[in-house]
Amino acid sequence: MVFRSAAGWPLVVCYGMSETASMCVVDRTDQAGLAAGRVGTPLPGFKIRLSEGEQGRIRIAGGALMAGYANPQLHPGDGLQAGWFESGDLGY
Repeated sequence: MVFRSAAGWPLVVCYGMSETASMCVVDRTDQAGLAAGRVGTPLPGFKIRLSEGEQGRIRIAGGALMAGYANPQLHPGDGLQAGWFESGDLGY
């Protein structure tokens, strides 16, 4: 079963942000959106890990990840740590 909007569009639970070119994790299963806290699995080309601890900040790497924030000094990779972006979101 695929959940659909009133207009008939398929609904997909996902996670991401502008730094990850929108989506980086998707749940396309029949149970999408039914399990509290579940957002799915990484899309091809993305790696996800957590900072220290059982529940840590979500860290993301991959080809569609931003090259860095714009900054006056034009330093490449600003906002990344060894190619990883650490979001302000917590995960487990």
